[in-house]
Amino acid sequence: MNEKNNTLDFDFGLSVDLDTKTTSVDLSKYRALVEVTDASEEEIMELLRLTYQLVEELVDYGWGRSPVQIACGQIEETDCQSGETGHDVLHSKPSSLKERFNAVTAE
Repeated sequence: MNEKNNTLDFDFGLSVDLDTKTTSVDLSKYRALVEVTDASEEEIMELLRLTYQLVEELVDYGWGRSPVQIACGQIEETDCQSGETGHDVLHSKPSSLKERFNAVTAE
């Protein structure tokens, strides 16, 4: 792990900007792990980008930082752009991934 300019750089290609609280990854470090003979280099890099995005979303969900988790059940009233009011609002109980996992595995 290298630390410079409020950024953490890890040897496995991950970089964390502590100011903006964002991450980035050097996908070229993982290119050699993908052995697809009938795909172009562009398609392989897109596969790696999508895989990274999926993992990032799962981590956000696990830490309770998913936009869906943050927004769901938090807004009691809403107005649409046209100024009309009285629209249906989705109400949901707050839950965590851990609680849901434990409930499913207990069955």
